[in-house]
Amino acid sequence: MLATAVGLQIAVLHNFVGHSRWTWLDRPAVSVRDVASRFGRYQAAKAVSLSVNAGLTTWAVWRLHIPVELANAPAVVVLSVAHFLISDRFVFRAPGKPRPAWRPGPYVRLIKFRYHITFLNVLFGALLFAPVFDLELAARLVGLYLSFNVLLYGGLYTLNDLADSAADARHPRKRFRPVASGEVTPSQAAGWAALLVAAGMITGAAFSTRILLYYVAVVLLNIVYSCGG
Repeated sequence: MLATAVGLQIAVLHNFVGHSRWTWLDRPAVSVRDVASRFGRYQAAKAVSLSVNAGLTTWAVWRLHIPVELANAPAVVVLSVAHFLISDRFVFRAPGKPRPAWRPGPYVRLIKFRYHITFLNVLFGALLFAPVFDLELAARLVGLYLSFNVLLYGGLYTLNDLADSAADARHPRKRFRPVASGEVTPSQAAGWAALLVAAGMITGAAFSTRILLYYVAVVLLNIVYSCGG
């Protein structure tokens, strides 16, 4: 129990330092007191996120009777996004300035839901041609869609937009993309991409090791593509 608590605190501290020096680099703390205040807010946000995650997963397992890994997938999706937005608006707000007005649109656009139609066709096709309607199969397909398309590929699409932002800014149509237009800063886009990919990896691992290895291969191929390899 003690080892779990220590490990959790180390992970929280590691994430906090990473966000401070990378994701929200454009909002530096101005004093030791400000750092301590931010860390306290981050601890509170993380505690609430983990508690709600555990509650949602437990409720889904006991009331909906679905496997724990499938119950955890949508909880990870919702709370990963919620935790990022809370960090952006509450934890890492610039000192002495009002909380920035947050708009979900730019972040949603980075996930590019319009590209998900192919997987949705596969999902509905599998359910349509199944001999009988299988609730467990439907839950697995929905969980896989959230894990692969929304989380993993949402992060990869964001990474690609970040890599292309300079060129997109000079393009007559692409200059309106979230990163190229400045609606989402490069550090915010990087944090959003890292969050989505990490959540995708976690939920992919919950399905099976084979799916996790497939995810790793997809990420590596897309990093090479985004970096111009």
